[in-house]
Amino acid sequence: MLAQNVTAADRSFTPERALCWKCSLRLITVPLFTFQLTHFSPYQKAGKLMNQFKRFVLGATVPFLAVTLALVLSHGSLRAQGVTTASLSGIIATDKGDALPGANVMAVHQPSGTRYGATSRANGQFNILNVKIGGPYVVTASILGYKKESQSNVYLNIGQDLRIDFRLVEQPIAGPEVVITAKLDKVMNSGRTGAAPASRVVNVSSQAHRYGSIEFDDPGFEKGYNAMKSYAQSKLANLLFTYELSRHLAGTGITANALHPGAVRTGFGKDLSGIAGLVFKRFDFLMRSPEKGAETVIWLASSAEPEQLTGKYFCDRRELRSSRVSHDRDVAKRLWEASAQMTGLGFH
Repeated sequence: MLAQNVTAADRSFTPERALCWKCSLRLITVPLFTFQLTHFSPYQKAGKLMNQFKRFVLGATVPFLAVTLALVLSHGSLRAQGVTTASLSGIIATDKGDALPGANVMAVHQPSGTRYGATSRANGQFNILNVKIGGPYVVTASILGYKKESQSNVYLNIGQDLRIDFRLVEQPIAGPEVVITAKLDKVMNSGRTGAAPASRVVNVSSQAHRYGSIEFDDPGFEKGYNAMKSYAQSKLANLLFTYELSRHLAGTGITANALHPGAVRTGFGKDLSGIAGLVFKRFDFLMRSPEKGAETVIWLASSAEPEQLTGKYFCDRRELRSSRVSHDRDVAKRLWEASAQMTGLGFH
């Protein structure tokens, strides 16, 4: 099978999953049914039981239903609406006709400022999917060492796949002198330079990976784009890459770990239309702050505690067990090789 199916075991409820939902939904810590009622009358016991239950419902059930409803509605609305967008594709090459992998292609909708981007693959091709119809757009191709090229007054019709090719001219760049200064603190002091004894790779994944699969035949969902499937696939790919990278780096002293930051109030989902977008906007107060969401990232990158850990998945500084397919070495190896081919890069 080219696509790895998510099994029921991956969706089963475990203590680790309970922690993950706590991370995602910022649940209020209410010890469920752990009541100290021995010194109260039956009426007092009933009253305290009801208060505990109300706090549980308000603290846990409402956030859970809100986020779940948003995900379900966004998934359903995208499927029900059919094709309502357009796409851009083309080839980025040098002025001599050689393919340019790794070039950044950005389409900016001038009236709203909305940006859509993609990176050219090993053969120079790029695809930008699910682009809002209308215009005008300014489409720009750029890569370090080459002169940036743009095409303006681009308009898109519903269902259209507009092709735009770019030829970039080499342009050597001389960078200015850079002087780095820093104040003395716990990270940078007379005994440290600010760099860890060995490098660390930290990738931000998500619990959404549990609902993803790697569509090797159509990784960009060009045959039919679905936002939720695409998001879940990308988060599963984050984990597969992290685990495979940790195996490639074995013995080097360099670590590679991934994490789930929780549902963070960063504007995620705000561009969804209809009820789904409304839910994300109205219930963002249930999400954690960006500072809270960044805690595990910073901890993995700079703390001494995880210094020797590699090939792990974390949430709130605690190790979690990711889905079964994320630990499939055959899938990880195939994804690694496909990524190397698309980017024109290799690592052994």
